[in-house]
Amino acid sequence: MLLFERKKKVKWNGDEKSRFKLFKDIIPRVDAVDIESSAIEIIDDVILEAKNNDTHVIVSHHNFANTPSTEEMLDVVERAHEKGAEIIKIATYINDDEDIKNLTSLLTGGDKKLVVIGMGSKGTITRLMFPAYGSLMTFCRLGQQTTAPGQLGLEEMAHHLRIYYPEYNHRVVEENHLMECV
Repeated sequence: MLLFERKKKVKWNGDEKSRFKLFKDIIPRVDAVDIESSAIEIIDDVILEAKNNDTHVIVSHHNFANTPSTEEMLDVVERAHEKGAEIIKIATYINDDEDIKNLTSLLTGGDKKLVVIGMGSKGTITRLMFPAYGSLMTFCRLGQQTTAPGQLGLEEMAHHLRIYYPEYNHRVVEENHLMECV
């Protein structure tokens, strides 16, 4: 699945009670909700509210400085799973090839539903390669402003996906053909 991130990053400036109210109001209207693992005050309530509304739960963990060891990331995954996450998203900053190996080990070494992304210029390859290893989503930007370092633009991402993932290319060609016939 290819997702487009917002053009402008929004940072929450309110209190956690107001933030939970926002989640509570939106949960019945969406298919999935994504909550950051660091939202300690409200994460349990958000997950419970989502489950009560048959809304899928993604718990995300971001590290904009580095990539922890595989063991540390597995601990994050396990804690998110224990909280009730259906999908766990891990996005870390890539400083060297060892970081990519750690993320690859995380992605291929377990049985949880994961979204794994490497950020930074050295992490861009993970946005293309990790869907082949089982990452459920990848992200790209619309326009010029990124929401995380290392994002490709929509056109470039779609170009690569069509080359490296024949099934994706087949769907794109079929959908365009069907639209031309209508």
